[in-house]
Amino acid sequence: MELLDKMMGKPAVRYGLRFYENIENDNIGLLAAGVAFYFFLAAFPAIGALISLYGLFSDPAFITNQFQNLDNFLPPESLKILADQALSISSTSGTALGLGVIVGLLLTIYSTTKGVKALMTGLNVAYNEKEKRNFVVLNYTSFILTFVMLVYMIFALTMIAIMPAVFSFLHIPQSVSTTLLAARWPLLTVCAIIGLQIVYYYAPSHTTPRWRWFSWGALIAALFWLGASSLFSLFVSNFGNYNETYGSLGAVAVLLLWFWLSALTILIGAEVNASLVTYRREKISLAEASGESS
Repeated sequence: MELLDKMMGKPAVRYGLRFYENIENDNIGLLAAGVAFYFFLAAFPAIGALISLYGLFSDPAFITNQFQNLDNFLPPESLKILADQALSISSTSGTALGLGVIVGLLLTIYSTTKGVKALMTGLNVAYNEKEKRNFVVLNYTSFILTFVMLVYMIFALTMIAIMPAVFSFLHIPQSVSTTLLAARWPLLTVCAIIGLQIVYYYAPSHTTPRWRWFSWGALIAALFWLGASSLFSLFVSNFGNYNETYGSLGAVAVLLLWFWLSALTILIGAEVNASLVTYRREKISLAEASGESS
């Protein structure tokens, strides 16, 4: 019993228990499922809009062929369903591509905004906040966050899928291209951390704290997402038998699982930050109580 009391007195143990308690009480797995559903709906019009936009200036088949460069992050089944959709869009006529930009962007913004609102609800739960923003402010915030996410998505897709092909087309020396391609991963990680900080700063309905470029929650979420996506892709490639279980819907199930995993990492990062805030407040309260008693 004395050993247990000593362990409970250690800061790391107290924080770990607080974090676990928050994870259990907030049902973040269920919240992540709602976010994943709307982001899944946004994926296909987003691909259509991106390829249609690129097709106005160049051959849309080029970007379609670069989807294979995403195999480190997306499971093969998920990659195939997205690549097939991209191939179907790239084979349409130029007029249809122009119309596809408008329709795709509208559908992408609508679906992604719904997903962002679901994410905002999840972050309110993680930070133990109630929604206090009015209709205009809420929709304005969700639109801005949607824009930030779409910009990062395009940036990441360009860095991962298109950059290698551009270097090959320009005949960049192997030593230079290898160095630049290696440098994109730290850059993407830093951009992901900053993007998550923006989400954690503006999405919850809390009194705006002082802006910070870094938080442990954003760092853990970014690293966990990169690692979990790679491991999930490896697992599905070697051990997963989703097609046997779900039949023709196997690829859809895998893609939904990947979106769920991505949403879960964002919410876990928020729980890390929220638990740190609670722990620090409790630490201050204990210090003040100890000072008064002495």
